[in-house]
Order: sequence, then structure tokens, then C-alpha cells
Amino acid sequence: MSTIAVFLVLGGATAFAASQLGKNSVGSKQLKKNAVTAAKIKSNAVTPAKIKDNAVNGAKVDESTLSQVPSAATAGSANTAAVASKVNGVSVTKISARSSGPVEEQELFGNGHVRVTFSCDAGGNVTLRAFTLSDHASIQAYGTGTDTEDTDYNIADNPKVVSSANEQRDLVYADESGDVVHLSYLVQELRPAGPKCVVGGFAEDQP
Repeated sequence: MSTIAVFLVLGGATAFAASQLGKNSVGSKQLKKNAVTAAKIKSNAVTPAKIKDNAVNGAKVDESTLSQVPSAATAGSANTAAVASKVNGVSVTKISARSSGPVEEQELFGNGHVRVTFSCDAGGNVTLRAFTLSDHASIQAYGTGTDTEDTDYNIADNPKVVSSANEQRDLVYADESGDVVHLSYLVQELRPAGPKCVVGGFAEDQP
């Protein structure tokens, strides 16, 4: 009986103490480790306003529950475009040049094997020239202007004029390393309005 009495007294004292706890008097020091589980937390009780800044890091987040943010969608599109510029090991590069006045010779395309340059004189005449950077290369340029073909194109043979008139042209270059380049472009010169000299097209490079 005395044991029961002691138990009742202690139990009552504990219940009384619990009922007399002041507001906000229980903190982390009073809680036993792992005492608060997910099942003990009221639904929707924890809101963003109640979470300390930077308290939750990436390791604590289930990524599968996150939706894509707007900027990520844009980044995904940009990445797709970058991948699309290289297909089966072939790189595709835009080539473009335009001038309303005289322009000294400048590089239009170069990949370490072959260079193609562009220039425009004061009268609006366009000249494109090709330069091989290795010996015993092959080059063929065909279009509406004069064709160029050389199956033993050497550095000493530089340069070759591949365009000097209004035309649509394709140029193919290959060297002994296995590099193959195909340029397809349009040349417009002596234009009456806008830029006097315009070149536009693309280059396919298969290293």
C-alpha cells in the first residue's frame, strides 16, 4: 500500500508539474534525443516561416518532389541547342561576314587544318581565299563561278581564290589526318542597298 501511495503521489506531482509549465518553457535541452518523430508533428504545423534560414540543406531534400523552376527550362533548351550543333562527330558552324565599306582580309573560318578568309574592297567586290595548313591536302570548290580543284594542295600553294563574284558555292577540303570540311555559302557583292558585301552559310567539320 505504501508503494502504491508513493507512486500516486509522484504521478500526481508529475501531472501537476506538466500542467504548470510556462509558455515556451520547453526547449531543445528538455527534449530527449529522437523524442519528436514525424508522427508526433501536426499536419501542416511546420511552415516556411517557422524554419530558420539555411537550416535545410540539399542533402535533406528529396529531389523527386521538386518541380522544374522556370529558368531551368530555359537552360535545358540552351543545352539541347548546343548538343544539336554536333551530330555523329560533325560540328556545324555558322559562317557570316558583311561590310558597308572596305574590309581588309580577315578569317571567315578556321579549324587548324584549313582557313578561309574574307575581304571586301571599296567598290564592294568580295574575295574569299583558302589556305591549307598541311601538305598533300585535297580541295574542291564548285558553284556558279570558277571552279577550283587540287588533289595535292600544299602549304607552298597558298592561297587559292575560291570566290570572287556573286554566287552560291560549296567547298570541300580534306587532308591526310582525315579531317574533312564542307563549306556551303552564298556570296553577294556590289549590293545597291544595305551592306555592299555579304557572305552567309555554314561549315561542317568532321575531325
